[in-house]
Amino acid sequence: ILADVVADLARDGERPEIEITSARTQSVVRLVARRQALLGFVAPVGETAEIRVLASERVPLRCIMRADHQLAERARITLTDLAERDLIAYSSTTMTGAALDRAFARLEKPPRIVARATLSPVIASLTLRGLGIGIVDAFTACDHAARGGVVRPIEMAESFGFSVIAARVGRLPPIADAFLARLGERVALDAGDSA
Repeated sequence: ILADVVADLARDGERPEIEITSARTQSVVRLVARRQALLGFVAPVGETAEIRVLASERVPLRCIMRADHQLAERARITLTDLAERDLIAYSSTTMTGAALDRAFARLEKPPRIVARATLSPVIASLTLRGLGIGIVDAFTACDHAARGGVVRPIEMAESFGFSVIAARVGRLPPIADAFLARLGERVALDAGDSA
């Protein structure tokens, strides 16, 4: 979603100098609190003395697969459909990965986890290469479909959450407001389109 938001801003004539860094939530929180980063896109967090939450969202998870996968012909996927199927999962150290692990532990026949990744684009990439199916956020599911993969809604209570944070002190430049506006539009668009 970050690449889409930046591309949207560029189409609007905004050319912000950006650096996108992937790191664990606590590392990003520290960077933002020290004002070494303007904004942070992190797992859901609460406000602290050093950071404020500018946006918090939850979007559905989606099941992704190759077009030639057996489940591709189904309109919706259930957790029991995943029984003993090869799955590329989020790392257990991520909030979404831990939530999915708990959901799979309740199943009589859970999926067979063949690989794990902390980043959803890696899960999608491995899925397109035939290693198994994946469960990812709605944003990554949209990218997966654009690359020729199949996306299906999955019946589960778990969802993907994130927060956008900024340092508590200091004033944000106008580009931050533009970023948040475009992000909100993308959340509404991608969460609905990937169904």
